[in-house]
Amino acid sequence: MSFDISLTIDTGNEYHTVWCINCTYNASKMWHKALKASGYDVESIITFFTGKTALEAQPILTKMIEDMKVNKKEYMPLEPKNGWGNYEIFIGVLEDWLEACIEDPNCKILIS
Repeated sequence: MSFDISLTIDTGNEYHTVWCINCTYNASKMWHKALKASGYDVESIITFFTGKTALEAQPILTKMIEDMKVNKKEYMPLEPKNGWGNYEIFIGVLEDWLEACIEDPNCKILIS
């Protein structure tokens, strides 16, 4: 099972997706650890990020990535046993998302 993370622009008539990436739920333990290390202990990743602007997400994603790099050994045991959503894939998703947020800071985040 997975979800899509999108950056969207409200054109007035509709929402236009400018960037999208898919992420597996298998990485949820890493999501929660990285968010908690960034100062956010949330139950739902989806509701936490949905509606934020890309600009608002930038410092959160930066902290998550930094913690994952500094504490890689703590994240490795959280990899799913089936290999879907391992550390390298997950940190890659965060880095791609951060880059997209920097490029389009006024976009809104939609996770579905």
